[in-house]
Amino acid sequence: MSKNLSRAELLQTVDSQCEQLNKYERKLRDVVQAYKGLLKEKEALESSLGALSSNTAPEADLSKSDQDEGASDSETAASLHEREESGDSLRKKLVTLTVALSTVTQEKSKMETSFQNDRKQLKQSLDEAKEFLENEKERRKEQEQELNDKLREVTINHNNIQQTASNVISKIRHLM
Repeated sequence: MSKNLSRAELLQTVDSQCEQLNKYERKLRDVVQAYKGLLKEKEALESSLGALSSNTAPEADLSKSDQDEGASDSETAASLHEREESGDSLRKKLVTLTVALSTVTQEKSKMETSFQNDRKQLKQSLDEAKEFLENEKERRKEQEQELNDKLREVTINHNNIQQTASNVISKIRHLM
């Protein structure tokens, strides 16, 4: 920066840099919030994928054991125990999937709300900018009209002075 900058210019530069810094801080905060949301969504999807891809072999074994007609009582008891474990496993998977779906839904809802808020803010900023431009346009027209009026007035005064000077000169010539 040049040494010739005035205090007001330096203060203006500092103010503009503070505004930029605040803007970047808001953007960074938004990015961090979005990252956290995506991380939650990723974890939920990974848990649901894990639940879906876990071993489903007990279900196949159960259907095979049901087909065995010569099974003994101990095998039937074991089969019932396996079915209960399989039912518990399916319930756990269902709970995991439900929680994951709920988490993804919440994150999507938050993203949608954030998007709507950003959209409203941008629309409001756009409306304010349009209003500002209209006001500036009107102000410029008024200034232009004032300048044209002053120019006419100066031109008329100049013509009057010139006419008066011409009259004075002609009277002086006439007197001589």
